[in-house]
Amino acid sequence: MNPHHEKRTAEILRARLPGVTFSLSCDVCPEIREYERLSTVCANAYVQPLVAGYLSRLRHQLGLRGLRVPPFLMTSGGGITTLETGIDEPVRLVESGPAGGAILASNIATQLGLEKVLSFDMGGRRQKSALSISFSRRSRAVLNSVASTAIRKVPACLSVYR
Repeated sequence: MNPHHEKRTAEILRARLPGVTFSLSCDVCPEIREYERLSTVCANAYVQPLVAGYLSRLRHQLGLRGLRVPPFLMTSGGGITTLETGIDEPVRLVESGPAGGAILASNIATQLGLEKVLSFDMGGRRQKSALSISFSRRSRAVLNSVASTAIRKVPACLSVYR
């Protein structure tokens, strides 16, 4: 995949449309498969202005309160990322709550010596569960019941919507 044309098109459009935000699939979801690439970049473009405003205000308020270290955010895959990445690619944050719950449940299970754990995360209109099974003393896996096809690296969560 060569992102040159997509990046050049965005460069031209940014010069002609100042203040308009752009989400590039070559940045957000550089996958070969078109459906995953398109659906992920569309989701990113949809939430980006709202999330960018929120995270920019958060950064400003934290600075006013004397925060001297860079804040980090949890991603949908359970890793961490910078505030700038959260602003540019908020789709990476969409499932961060359930990911954090699954990781915490797995860590608590390890501390308690439990082999099998089912975590439960109840939200406003959805419920997510994650099954954690210890395969060895050194590794723990969180199994995926249902994975999103739109967002890469989503952790093991089963969604039930009411």
